[in-house]
Amino acid sequence: MSQQPIEIRDSQAAERFLLLSLPLQSVQPLSQNTIPTVLSWCLEAAVEGVPLPPIGFVGDLGHLAFPNFANDHTQPRNASQTWLPSSLWRQYEDQVLGKLYVDSSFERGIDGLARFPAPRDRAKGLAFVLRQITRRAGFAGVLLSPAVIKELLRRTTTDILRKTQEVLSEDVQAEQKQIAELYRELIAGVRNLGEVIGVEDVFELEHGTALAGYGQRFALRQTLSVAAKLYETLPAKPPRPLVRRQAIATKISDEDLYPVGGFSSISNRGSIESLLHSQLAFMEPATADESSRPDMFDVKFLRGELLYYSRDENQFFRRRRHFLFVLAPDLSTIRAKDAGQKFQRIIYVLGVLVAAVKTLTEWLGEDALLFEFVFLTESVDQAKSKTPLTDEQDLLSMLLRESIATGTVELSQLSETELQSHAESHSRRSLVHLVDISTSPDRPSIDNTLRTRFDVSQAKPVMAIDEEPPTEPLTWPETLNFLSTSCLSE
Repeated sequence: MSQQPIEIRDSQAAERFLLLSLPLQSVQPLSQNTIPTVLSWCLEAAVEGVPLPPIGFVGDLGHLAFPNFANDHTQPRNASQTWLPSSLWRQYEDQVLGKLYVDSSFERGIDGLARFPAPRDRAKGLAFVLRQITRRAGFAGVLLSPAVIKELLRRTTTDILRKTQEVLSEDVQAEQKQIAELYRELIAGVRNLGEVIGVEDVFELEHGTALAGYGQRFALRQTLSVAAKLYETLPAKPPRPLVRRQAIATKISDEDLYPVGGFSSISNRGSIESLLHSQLAFMEPATADESSRPDMFDVKFLRGELLYYSRDENQFFRRRRHFLFVLAPDLSTIRAKDAGQKFQRIIYVLGVLVAAVKTLTEWLGEDALLFEFVFLTESVDQAKSKTPLTDEQDLLSMLLRESIATGTVELSQLSETELQSHAESHSRRSLVHLVDISTSPDRPSIDNTLRTRFDVSQAKPVMAIDEEPPTEPLTWPETLNFLSTSCLSE
């Protein structure tokens, strides 16, 4: 495959490339209704600096993503209607379009595209999808000036169709050979893909961050990649929890306690609602002479001999767990890449936290969980203003958007004093686990809370539970495993 994109600097050669590949569309053939839209998709991709594949593929990709954008319901083009070799055309339909039709990641991606309201945003989103597909496939593509596409858009669709026929009638075998070779590279690249677009790409499309700034998107993708790789290193089943201290007394609310089980036996003690219906047979109709005499039912009732259904009175207890991930302001100093590491240290920290939320949600699914990310400020007055970790706070708000919407995750800004009272108030009703993340986690312990110190002052983090001695420097997978296991403690 080509390692570098092909640059077409000559405007006439670039126009011939566009016109020759424009009719090569299979999902919906070329027509006057579709030409302006397909060219606008190509223009948006060219402006974004995306190396272009043959324009026919851009049109097919757009038609799959937006099937109802045009009212042209003509039959799809077959191999005999293109100038490409029939065998190459069939390979393109089977191995490229066929893969797009059945790939679940592409389906989720185009569902995310449908959420963009403006046509221009959808075109930008399609350029994003095109970039990710070609990048993952190792397809170099063609670079040309967007001015060439703009010039075509100024023409009428009739003129474009006429110009296309003129170009096809000329001696353009060299250009056709080049386009055919691009199709072969595209087929080979897509055929070897596991998923057409990655998990990070789907996330950006579903959360609308595909159109965000490059720096923000880059950090988001890196954090997602780190979190996914670290999550894969964890065991499928949770380890046995550590018992480090007595369980904290909590106030039991009604929603925490559920009766389980049904009627399990018969007893001579119970409420009138649980009385066996057969016991009513002991009631005797009273006559005028016997109106004051107790019947057998009354006698058995006084003696405690009536039979009742006995309920299994077991109860299901739902423990409340509140995880406080405290991020100190000094974490702004670790926005640097350590030797031998692929990402910045702060990215690894955020990846560990995102993976820990996912892991603990699965391992402790029966408990009432609340994950709170606390960004410390120096004073109470600064609690609602920007902190040194404002960018990281915005990043976590995007990464955990769904959990925040359901109330499982909260993001807050607190001072040291507010953190103390905040943790103590929650400890009266929940089992509070505080994870102190800092380059110098020397915060004093808070009563009735479990504490894990997360020291990231060095390239390899060091962990410690309560006042126990710290561990040896850990790798990032070991850090996630240690943190997740320590959060299971009771």
